Amino acid sequence: MAKWLEQQGIDKKRIITEDNSITTAQNAIFTYDILTSKYTSVKKLAIVSSDYHIATGELLFKAESILRASAVGSEKLEVVSNAAWKAPSGSLSAMFQAGALIELFGDVKTAFDIYYDNYDIHSLPPLK
Repeated sequence: MAKWLEQQGIDKKRIITEDNSITTAQNAIFTYDILTSKYTSVKKLAIVSSDYHIATGELLFKAESILRASAVGSEKLEVVSNAAWKAPSGSLSAMFQAGALIELFGDVKTAFDIYYDNYDIHSLPPLK
C-alpha cells in the first residue's frame, strides 16, 4: 500500500508503515504503538485497506483507540476516514471480527482458536 500511495503522489515522508503484524488486531496495536511513541502530533488517522477488509479494519482501529484512551494520561486517536481498494468480492464474517476484538482485549489464544477453526489460515506462525 505504501508503494501505491507513493505512486499516487503522496510524499514518502507522510507515509507511516507498520509491517510486523500478522493479524489486523496486531496491526491496530502496533500502529498505535508507533503513533503514540514516534508521532505524538498525530491525532487523526484514515484506514486504507481492501474493500472486503475495510469494515473490520475500521472496527478494530476504533476499538483500539477506545482501549488506549481508557489508560491514564492517554488520548484517543480519531479514525476520521476510510478508503477501500477494490479487491475480489467477499467480506470478513462477524465471527472473524469477534475473534479480532477478543485479540485486542489480550486473549490471543481464544482469538487464534477462532481464526484456526473458521478460516484457512493455518500458515500463520504458531502462538508462542
